[in-house]
Amino acid sequence: MELFVAFFRYLGGIFKKIFYFLFDKIFRGVIFIYKYLQKTCFYQKIKNYHRLSLIFFIAATSWSFLTTKTVKNLIHFYSEPLPCIGGNQNIPISSRPRLGSILQKGKILPQSPEWRAFFNLFSKITYWQGPIRSGEYYFPPSSSFKDILHILRFSPPVVHFLSIPEGLTALQVRDTLNHAPGLEGKEVNFEEGYIFPDTYAYSLNSDRNDILSRMHTIKERALSNAWQGRDTKSLNGLIDNPFSLLILASLIEKETSLDSERSKIARVFLNRLRKNMPLQTDPTIFYALTLKGEEVPNRRLTFEHLKIESPYNTYRNKGLPPGPICSPGLASLQAAAHPDSGEALYFVANGKGGHVFSMTFAQHRKRIQQWHRSQQKPRYKTKIMPKKNT
Repeated sequence: MELFVAFFRYLGGIFKKIFYFLFDKIFRGVIFIYKYLQKTCFYQKIKNYHRLSLIFFIAATSWSFLTTKTVKNLIHFYSEPLPCIGGNQNIPISSRPRLGSILQKGKILPQSPEWRAFFNLFSKITYWQGPIRSGEYYFPPSSSFKDILHILRFSPPVVHFLSIPEGLTALQVRDTLNHAPGLEGKEVNFEEGYIFPDTYAYSLNSDRNDILSRMHTIKERALSNAWQGRDTKSLNGLIDNPFSLLILASLIEKETSLDSERSKIARVFLNRLRKNMPLQTDPTIFYALTLKGEEVPNRRLTFEHLKIESPYNTYRNKGLPPGPICSPGLASLQAAAHPDSGEALYFVANGKGGHVFSMTFAQHRKRIQQWHRSQQKPRYKTKIMPKKNT
C-alpha cells in the first residue's frame, strides 16, 4: 500500500514519459474505437451525450486496466527476493548518486545495470519515507528492494565488539586496540593499568582514542568505587591510596583466575607487607622480563630469572612494585579492597587449577614437594612375557 500511494505521488515527475506513452496509446485506442462505432448501426441510433459518455467510459476503463496492472507488477517486483548474497556493507556519507553501484560491489544487488536502475527508481518513488543514512548495515541474503531500502532508512547500524580480557598488559591492549577492525585515528599509547578490561561496542570508523577514553573512564569509576568501599581496618597502613590498591589488584589478577581465591591471595600479600617480607610473586618476574624484551620458555622460571635487576622484582625488593603489572578486573579490585581474614603467608599451585595456602614455611615446602610429585609423569614397567615352548 505504501508503494501504491508513493507511485501516484511521484507519478508526475518520475513517470512523465510513461504517462505520455500510456496516454498516447489510450487516446489512439479510443479514436480507433470511436471510428469503428461510427460505422455501426448502434452508434447511429444513440444521441450525442450518450456517444460522449460511451467514449469516456471506454477511455476510463482502458486507463484503469493499464495503470492497475503496472502498479501490481511494480509492487510484486518491489517485494520479491533478489538473487544476492547479502552481508555487511558500509554506506559512506553523500553516497546517494552512486548508492546502487556501492550495493552491487558489496553483492547486495545483482550485478547488472538493470537492477541498479530499478533500485534507483524505487528509492526515488519512496523518498517520502525518509532519507537514506550513512553507516554500516547488514543485509540478509535474498533481500528485496523493499528490505534494502527499509534497512537503509530505519535499521540501526552494525555494532562491533572489542573484548579486553582481564589480566592483559598495556602492551597487549595497545596491540589489540590498534589492530581492531573498523577503527580509525591515531595509534594509542598509555601506561599500565590505564584501562578497565571489558567488552566495548563501537560502530564502523569509530576513533580508537574515543574507545580508549571510555576504557579509562570506566576504570577510574571502578577504582574509585572499590577505594571508597574498602575495608579500612585491613588496609590501614599498608594500602594508602587508590593507585596502591590498583597495584595490589593487578598482582591478584595474575596469580589466580578463581574468584574464590582472590581475597585469600590478597590476605597473603597484606600479611607479608605487614611483616616486611618480600612478596615473592612470580608474575612480577615475568613482567620485568617482558619489559626487558626477554622471553621465558614454557614459562618456567629459574634462579637466574629471580635475580633480574628490576624495580618489579618482588624477590629482591620489598613492598609493592612501582606500578601495576596488568589491567585487573572488577573481581580483583574488590578482592584487594576486601581481603579475607587469616594468617597465611604462602601459597602454591595444587595442580588442579587452584592453590593451597600455608602459614609456615615448613608447611609451604611440604606442599611444594607434593606439587612437584603431582607433576611427574608415572613410570610404567614393561612386563616381559616368557617364551612359549614349541
